[in-house]
Amino acid sequence: MSSNTNLTETNRGMFDNGGYLPAITGDIESSQYKHGDQYINQAPADTLSQMKASKRWLVYKLEWVKNKLEPDKIPYYVSGTRRNGTLDSDADIQQLATYEDAKSVVSHYDGLGFALGKDGEGYWQGVDLDEVATNNLSSFANEIGGYVEKSPSGLGCHAIGYGRAFKTLGPNSTGIEVYAERRYFTVTEDAIQHSPLICLADYVETKLAPAHSAFRDPASKTEEIAVPPQTVTELRSALLHMRADDYHQWINMGMALRGLGSTGRGLWLDWSATSEKFDPKEASKKWETFEPHSTSYQAVFAEAQRQGWLNPNSNAARKLEATPKVKQKAPDGFALKSFLEEYTLTKSEADKMLNQKFIVPNLIPQGSINVYPSPPNGGKTSIFTYLSGNMARDGYEVFYINADANLSQLKAQKAKAENSGFIILAPDAKDSVSVAGLLNDLRKLANFNVELSQAVLIFDTMKKFTDMLDKKQVKEFIALLRSLVANGATICLLGHTNKYLDKDGNLIFEGVGDLRADVDNMIYLYSSLASERVREVTTAPDKTRAMFKPISFRIHFGEDGVEVEELQNVLPRLTDELRKTLNVAIAGIKAGNRQQEALVQYCSEETMQGVNKIREQLRMLFEMENAPLIRKRASNGNGYVFNEAGQIEIVHGGNLAFMLQK
Repeated sequence: MSSNTNLTETNRGMFDNGGYLPAITGDIESSQYKHGDQYINQAPADTLSQMKASKRWLVYKLEWVKNKLEPDKIPYYVSGTRRNGTLDSDADIQQLATYEDAKSVVSHYDGLGFALGKDGEGYWQGVDLDEVATNNLSSFANEIGGYVEKSPSGLGCHAIGYGRAFKTLGPNSTGIEVYAERRYFTVTEDAIQHSPLICLADYVETKLAPAHSAFRDPASKTEEIAVPPQTVTELRSALLHMRADDYHQWINMGMALRGLGSTGRGLWLDWSATSEKFDPKEASKKWETFEPHSTSYQAVFAEAQRQGWLNPNSNAARKLEATPKVKQKAPDGFALKSFLEEYTLTKSEADKMLNQKFIVPNLIPQGSINVYPSPPNGGKTSIFTYLSGNMARDGYEVFYINADANLSQLKAQKAKAENSGFIILAPDAKDSVSVAGLLNDLRKLANFNVELSQAVLIFDTMKKFTDMLDKKQVKEFIALLRSLVANGATICLLGHTNKYLDKDGNLIFEGVGDLRADVDNMIYLYSSLASERVREVTTAPDKTRAMFKPISFRIHFGEDGVEVEELQNVLPRLTDELRKTLNVAIAGIKAGNRQQEALVQYCSEETMQGVNKIREQLRMLFEMENAPLIRKRASNGNGYVFNEAGQIEIVHGGNLAFMLQK
């Protein structure tokens, strides 16, 4: 049987630091790919075709996890339920889907997945080579057999085969991972190599396992750098000049200090404790993950100086200290009340806040800059597309500026715009124009003597128009918008939430802290998937200059498109993760697990999460506003119980969550 390799130099080129590698030549049917003396499957079809013929498909979503730099790829069954329970069990395998069924729903998710593990007489096998060029894995990437495709990042590759089981090689700094069970792989279908169905076990055991075992804890290889006490004092001063609640800055400073060993750890933890988000256990665990590749403690000084810090031991600081400080004489007739008058809230300003005109009640106040952060894929585009039609029918001139959608999404949105009377601006989708060009034209508009009180501008998403982590850029962008508001315009900025929740389980907007201070209103959108085709969103007013109340929406994803429903009742503020725990808790209560510890154990086993995390999630679910769970003392005074006594409608036509009370 001859090889069916189909490999282009362009695709292989990603695996070579110095240029394209040649395509694989020769017969890939060497003994390293055989199970004993036989191929597992002699069928002429290639591996990807046989994968597509197997009922082992999933979909996945990108979901942010606290204190992680990148989102996790969380697998879901096509039913909309997060993959759970014992993986590779009969119950799990029964919920795996055909390729066709997975493709039919993948538009509501972030990609396809394929479950590895036992299937018939053999096992589906997977090899993950992460960041091939960075980790010097080009030789493996170029010689491995099986079906090979680019990973979602485009920087690594996945190889899939079929054969006998082998020992799992989990993640470490080598970038090599291999699995033959209890795992799934994302599938991009961006093929690098097609081949017949072959076993990768021998290659894994003879080539990849030795390379993987060569890993050593990077911390043990890091030689601790000794610095004098004065440098430690200066580092502490530099750190305290910066904010510890900026996640990216927090991580970068930790990596910069990692080379100082225990001294750096103490500095970093002390500085971390200045943030309200500080969790000593999480911070300690995060410290152990740092690898100080191309950074050092000097990066702390450089960043602090960029933010205006002056080293107290520098010559410049000494000159400032040596300069005599002469107090100025106060102006004649000075009065503290008059001096601070411009900051004093007046009755008319207070009345304006109370009587603020809303274009959309409790969501879009007229003549203001409003930010609406939500998790990725949280439904903000669906809601604001729906609201754009309503506002246009009410006589407003609505411009939906979409710089964060693909062509098919823009086409669907354009159809809604034509039916409803609002206008789609797509600067990145049209030839010869760009986001930068649009911003320049908006600057010109701000200088025109025109009335904009009927104009509503929606920016989707904000990060496409400015660097959310650059204070200067954000201030300049908000200043531009403020000049448009001065002419009467209403601004809606759709944004993303950060990669983790705060210590109370609340969403955090993505961007510099100055953003919240500079806008008029910030309204979070809490979003959760209620069923396969229904997503629910509840607002949470945060920073406001008008009187807001929470409101809820339900988004229906049907065969004919997306429909948005405004709800009369306010639903609980749930994330996808909390929704899953809530549904599992309800199932546990109905099964008789009403005692708190029994319910915690049940939820932990069903969701595969730690008991401490489950306890925290249950606490959120009975303490939040419009709480879907209510806890009470057991009648014998021994612990707490959860009792079911009523329902709240979550999905049209069905009750998926229940109100628990006395």
